Amino acid sequence: MKDFIIKYYDRMRDHLLEANAEDTDIESIAFEVDRLKEEYYNETDENTASTDSEFEEQDAV
Repeated sequence: MKDFIIKYYDRMRDHLLEANAEDTDIESIAFEVDRLKEEYYNETDENTASTDSEFEEQDAV
């Protein structure tokens, strides 16, 4: 598992544990989860785009 996935997994786990506790503001946690999800997809897109370009100029096998 890549390091950036572990980082997001840990942060998401913390949000889920917080949401499970009593007296929590679910709306603020939902906002943080959406922001975290967006960050994850942005980083995933960046990593995917950078690896795709490595093979563009190579010959097919």
